[in-house]
Amino acid sequence: MQKEFDRQYGSGSYEIINAGVPGYTAYQGLELLREKYETWDPDIITLYFGENDNYDVKRFYQELEHNMLKRVDESLRRNLRIYSFFKKIKQSVEMKVNSVSNRVVHEEIFIDNLNALVRFAHEKKIDILMVTYPTYNEVYRAKEHAYNKVIREVATKNDVFLIDLVAAFRKEK
Repeated sequence: MQKEFDRQYGSGSYEIINAGVPGYTAYQGLELLREKYETWDPDIITLYFGENDNYDVKRFYQELEHNMLKRVDESLRRNLRIYSFFKKIKQSVEMKVNSVSNRVVHEEIFIDNLNALVRFAHEKKIDILMVTYPTYNEVYRAKEHAYNKVIREVATKNDVFLIDLVAAFRKEK
């Protein structure tokens, strides 16, 4: 994309930053934008989230914490000399687990995170392009994907430009 923009508009006219991180949810994208905003100072951002927001990250970490950390904790209680040291490490791990588990995103939270991204962008005078995620069922079977539905609704509600890849894929098959 950078080469194409340089070719069309002259070298240095635009800087393209690919800030996409495979596996990130909308929450993580919001946190990344907040963290990097001053450094990047973007004029336009594209938002392409949804599929990863469907995974139950919180349950995975709760099960991990319950099974692994509980067993380790019980076993270390037997050895009091290292127990207090382990307890401090365990608390640090739990804090990290809790911060990651807060990133689980079900539909209602996905809506909140997208709206927060839009609000942040509007506050910073950043133009937004929202993009739908073309799933097989939505493209070939016309079965609307819940997260794409949310993306369309948030884009419409907030007057954000929508790039509907689903519609483009349907058209081209």
